[in-house]
Amino acid sequence: MKITHILAIVVITIASLYAQAGYVDAGNIQCTIGPGTIANGTVVGNISGGSSNAGAVVPSALFDSVFGGTQGDILYRGSSVWTVLTPGTAGQYLQTGGASANPSWGYAVTSGTAPLSVSGSVVSLSTPLALTYGGTGNTTGVATNITATSNSTLTSLPNYIPQLPNNSAYSTTATTITTTNAVISGMTYTAPALGTYLVTFSGNVTAGSNAGAVLTIAIYVGGSQNTQSLRTIEPYSSAGFAVFTNSTAVTNAVFTAAAGQAITIQGTASAGTYTMGARELDVVRLQ
Repeated sequence: MKITHILAIVVITIASLYAQAGYVDAGNIQCTIGPGTIANGTVVGNISGGSSNAGAVVPSALFDSVFGGTQGDILYRGSSVWTVLTPGTAGQYLQTGGASANPSWGYAVTSGTAPLSVSGSVVSLSTPLALTYGGTGNTTGVATNITATSNSTLTSLPNYIPQLPNNSAYSTTATTITTTNAVISGMTYTAPALGTYLVTFSGNVTAGSNAGAVLTIAIYVGGSQNTQSLRTIEPYSSAGFAVFTNSTAVTNAVFTAAAGQAITIQGTASAGTYTMGARELDVVRLQ
């Protein structure tokens, strides 16, 4: 490049001398000075990191020199200059801040049907209505009407729509209820997580020949009886025999169960036996 500049000066100087000597018309002296040819798709620039002569530079190298070469960088116009938005965290989405504001990374709800009002770092909504969000213990930006618990799980949401039954156990195989309190066959559910559960149970029962024998059923959580769910059936007797042949035992309750706790329906007869036929256990996690 220095040689080109020197030659241009020499050409101009010689042309001026000829004009002064009257050999050429000074008004007809034309001289074009510029860089040499450069490859297609390149620009003239300097990416040496210091003062240097300009040269042909591909645009990608020029951007890397000015803004950096990190994969995932996004170039945007700030309030006064062009700048770079560095890569966010996996699972985040690019979101606009609107007019006169910079773009940023954020989280978006990816599944679920509950009405939500959230900001910041919610990343997923899983059944049954448990929110997880980015970063262990991260509650920054979460709306104040959502309660965070341990292990980065949100379990309390306002005005949500209850989910369909988490579990529905049904059986038509006859089972005998004796004077020993025991789990009714097939009527067991294990809570998947800490939460509030609604449990309902119904079953067809046939009384034995023992007049006045009382059938007792209840919901048990982790081996402990839920006293609010305790129900009894006592057939009216006549001449030593139960009057009815079939009846329905029904109970329900709302309670808190810990992860891994067994929710069971247990039954006992005060005397003799009862036979239970078709029966169903439904469990719905409310929160």
